[in-house]
Amino acid sequence: MAVTARRPDGVLMTVALASALVLTACSGTGGSTLPAYSGTSAASSGASSGGTSAVTGSPDDQAVVAALNAYTTAVDTFAGGRALDMTALRKVAAEPFATQIGKNLVTTQGAGYKVLGKTVVTVKTATVTGGVASITACLDATSVYAVTATATSTAGAQPGEATTSTFTLTRASGAWLVSGVKAVGPCH
Repeated sequence: MAVTARRPDGVLMTVALASALVLTACSGTGGSTLPAYSGTSAASSGASSGGTSAVTGSPDDQAVVAALNAYTTAVDTFAGGRALDMTALRKVAAEPFATQIGKNLVTTQGAGYKVLGKTVVTVKTATVTGGVASITACLDATSVYAVTATATSTAGAQPGEATTSTFTLTRASGAWLVSGVKAVGPCH
């Protein structure tokens, strides 16, 4: 049964059974345009997102893309059923956003769901202004499924969607942290 639900990071998504932690983003306005970077973030496979070596641009551009990949990997890992580690989450997400995401992850896990599959992240633009950055990216979750916590396959589950989102990042103690996300619409 497919339902439309709000992901733990607040983005609406149609999934089977429950809201999935699928992060999104695609084309945006303003900022420096980066060459398309595609990495994967694994939900429960243990794989990590791709590196930023393919991204050209300023060191700040590369750093904010690396921070987004770290966030995506962490959220997908916890959404995949691994016990939530708020210390690890706070290394990639700023407060109060980290607490909001943590609560949503606990709610999803507590309801008996996890996520299987990989989110493909394609960064389109990054803008860095002082200690604040904005990234627009396409998060392709068409290979991501919300399933019951005991499921070992995606049989009968509906896949996620490819969604454009804009992520806000802030620099704290020399590190970039995701501090918000806003769904923009489908990827184009």
